[in-house]
Amino acid sequence: MDRVVEDHFELFNAAFTGQLNRFKRLALDHARDEGIGVTEAIANLRDNGKGLLHYAAEGGRLEVCRYLIETLKLDVDSKSKNGSTPLYWATAKKDADTVRYLLEKGANADASDDKNYTPLHCAAKT
Repeated sequence: MDRVVEDHFELFNAAFTGQLNRFKRLALDHARDEGIGVTEAIANLRDNGKGLLHYAAEGGRLEVCRYLIETLKLDVDSKSKNGSTPLYWATAKKDADTVRYLLEKGANADASDDKNYTPLHCAAKT
């Protein structure tokens, strides 16, 4: 279920634009407001069905992806509302460094979305 987008615009924007220090501060503030841990607070947020790792991957923000995967231990293959993964979004944006990183971290290149599209299909389309 999507959270109210307006309340978390700055957090999603920081992930998408790669403002890692700002992202960390906003993530801590959000977790404190929710009264839960940072990982749980961040893992639960959605905007248009996509999580923060999807936004960081789509933006090609490798440092934010590293923080989310290595520090917060978010699932590299987390699915959006339509079943797409962060790898799908990095592939859609033709970001080779982010694609390589996600694959190195175990992203499933064969993971399909609700229409049975995989990152390979996405790469062929773009």
